[in-house]
Amino acid sequence: SHLCHHPPCIPRRTQADSDAICMRAAVAAAQSCTFGVLRSAFRNQPSSLFVAGISCVPLQRPMRVHAAFQQCGRPYATWPLATLAGWRPMRCLPSATGLRGCGSGLRPMTMSSLFQPSPFQPSGGMVGLWEQTRELRMVKKRVKGGTNTKKKKKEKQKAKEQQYRAERMAVARYEQEDRQIRLLASSPPSMLVSMQQQRAHTFAARLSRRPDMRLRAAPAAIGQEDAVSHTKLGMEETMTWPGRTHFAAATADAEMGSRVTVCGWVDRYRNHGGVLFFDVRDSSGLVQATVAPEAQPAAAAAAERLRIEYVVAVTGTLRLRKDPNPNIPTGQVEILVDEVQVLNAVSGPLALPISEAAVSKAGTILSEEQRLQNRVLDLRRPQMVTNLKLRHQVTRSIRRFLEDEEGFLEVETPLLTRSTPEGARDFLVPSRVQPGSWYALPQSPQLFKQMLMVGGVDRYYQIARCFRDEDLRSDRQPEFTQLDLEMAFMDQEAVLALTERLMATVFREVKGQEITLPIPRMTYADAMARYGCDKPDTRYGLELHDVSDAVAGCTFKPFADAAAAGGIVKGIRVPDGKRLSNSKIKPKGEVAAEAASVAGGGPLIYMRVEPLNMIDGVAPVKAGFDDAQKAAIIAAFDAQPGDLLLLVGGQEAAVNTALDRVRQKVAQMLGMVPPHATALLWVTDFPMFEWNEGEERLEALHHPFTAPHPNDVADLRTARAMAYDLVLNGTEIGGGSLRIYKQSVQKRVFEAIGISEEEAVAKFGALLECLSKGAPPHGGIAFGLDRLVMLLAGATSIRDVIAFPKTTTAQCLLMEAPAEVSDAQLSDLHVARAGKALEPPPEPVKVHAHAH
Repeated sequence: SHLCHHPPCIPRRTQADSDAICMRAAVAAAQSCTFGVLRSAFRNQPSSLFVAGISCVPLQRPMRVHAAFQQCGRPYATWPLATLAGWRPMRCLPSATGLRGCGSGLRPMTMSSLFQPSPFQPSGGMVGLWEQTRELRMVKKRVKGGTNTKKKKKEKQKAKEQQYRAERMAVARYEQEDRQIRLLASSPPSMLVSMQQQRAHTFAARLSRRPDMRLRAAPAAIGQEDAVSHTKLGMEETMTWPGRTHFAAATADAEMGSRVTVCGWVDRYRNHGGVLFFDVRDSSGLVQATVAPEAQPAAAAAAERLRIEYVVAVTGTLRLRKDPNPNIPTGQVEILVDEVQVLNAVSGPLALPISEAAVSKAGTILSEEQRLQNRVLDLRRPQMVTNLKLRHQVTRSIRRFLEDEEGFLEVETPLLTRSTPEGARDFLVPSRVQPGSWYALPQSPQLFKQMLMVGGVDRYYQIARCFRDEDLRSDRQPEFTQLDLEMAFMDQEAVLALTERLMATVFREVKGQEITLPIPRMTYADAMARYGCDKPDTRYGLELHDVSDAVAGCTFKPFADAAAAGGIVKGIRVPDGKRLSNSKIKPKGEVAAEAASVAGGGPLIYMRVEPLNMIDGVAPVKAGFDDAQKAAIIAAFDAQPGDLLLLVGGQEAAVNTALDRVRQKVAQMLGMVPPHATALLWVTDFPMFEWNEGEERLEALHHPFTAPHPNDVADLRTARAMAYDLVLNGTEIGGGSLRIYKQSVQKRVFEAIGISEEEAVAKFGALLECLSKGAPPHGGIAFGLDRLVMLLAGATSIRDVIAFPKTTTAQCLLMEAPAEVSDAQLSDLHVARAGKALEPPPEPVKVHAHAH
């Protein structure tokens, strides 16, 4: 800079090697052209590589630059040099390049093209750009000399368009050469020297045809040492691993005036003219950083380059904010920054907004597909960070309670086991070393945990991965996490009591909420009669009432047909029924559609209770019942004038299912569900079996290892099971049972569900053998951990509490799984594609004993 008369963008140095620019300083000059960045670059990276060019050198003085390096006595070849740019203030390249102009009277130029043409630029490098600039000047002169106003405007507009195209071409060349530079940076020195020779010859030939650009050609090659040093520089690929002194949230409690370093992502960025503000976000929260350009020009220069989601390390002094923000935990403090280090930038637009401010500004609801495709960005969102932290808190609380307070032992069970009939389809894994044989991924560790009881591990637990190939929904995944508990020498009351203490601990430590113990209990029969399902939500009323006797003998056809077919008539009472209009409960209404979606159930019938035991409804309803029947219906519901009665007739199972859906829909529409209430419920005394219509046989309602009730052992077909489910707000979060621990009883259960003795031995032989070796009385319970965390987090889908979930079609959009595999892989596993014969694997190559 002391040899060429141009704006002093590069600090003056006295050492001999300071007349050249370090590659990092050159790149920094091209990207920001600010004093602070260049000073920082010179300070952190001593000048070690001579390049042919200085940032912001005007086109009119190329000879001066040449003379400067000639006097240094050092080579000034420009291979592979990052494109530097000088600017004139009235017209800079579009801001998309990320570059800024500086200096006065400077025109767009590329420094790597100044001394010799780049092989990457077919237009001739700097010469081509000089010609474009000269043409633009001539166009402007023609425009100035015109007299016709419209013509002048038209030519002026044309000149602007031409200039814009030239600028865009410069941007394209910049990007193209930058890509080539990155490629060359990893090339061996011999290739670099060869390319340099080619450029030198091409440049010399071109200069001989341009007397106005007489510059001596660069040396034919540069020293190998310089080439190696340039490769080692790595351009902008240099990586550092800075350490933090505080998490962002921890700065709220740190000492004022202390020096802190916070690492994270740029959450928001605000430039208020004299002061720069940006928020740094990490997994703990965010904190505001403030930069004063006058006091810290280097930090301000770096901060001006920041964009949303840049990865940064910020160092500065902690102080109180002048304008506190009560909406965030760190709203009282800020960091007065004196150093900003950009660890990684963001290339290209983000697929979805991440910060809460960006989400609220966008004003759109992100689709689940978009979130799962860009899961790494989605995981940065504050809500996802909170969900994953809550999941960790739940598992930590569970482990501490079971191990420290109850003496449980965590034991891992195999993931590769054999296929057993457990209700859902298995995920199968072919064996390479056992051709034709298959493993199955476990649907649960059921058999292994019972064997552990026989093995003497009388208090076992595991946070286990389980796999089920079944139809998916919002609270179900093909692979899920299950908390497994198994205990020996404990009856049902003891198991339920221990589970209640576990739940109380989790709610207290994770949610800060105390739950009342003991948890209420309800039998399966009572739950079906009162709520129509075995996992009722007891936070609100709307219980079901059986009015089959009250409507007996009526002439209303839907109910008369239900009675004739051996069905029932049940309904719910909606207080202050005028809140639901007839349009919602008529056949095409929202409420009626819930009942109509159940196969085997009748239509939804509504009645409005009026004074004097009268009902109002459609004409067939009013005419289908006599006064005594109307009075009996009202009495069965204990209804009052103004109430709405919703009834369904048909087979019992279909009626219960239909009214369960109607109940939930009405409660949702009328706002009857307390949003922050917690309703835990034990459901007990389940039936041992249920009838499978498709296969025309009995099947276990839970699983075939559940013990029958001692009072019902005589007839297993109608027996109750020693089974229990724990329900939270209408969602089953856990289920368990006391187990069969005698071989004779287990064989009877297998026989009841149609499993022959030979099949039982083939599939469950290991368990049957264990039961004959002194198995203790035992029982257990399993919790769906994903589902429990979902409810505690207030989420609507378990995919919101799993880091990398599958979609409802069992796909991982992030990794594009499942995916096809090669024929060679299938051949190794002795598996053929459908419709294609299996090719025998190639025979191994025989190696002689003496071969090496």
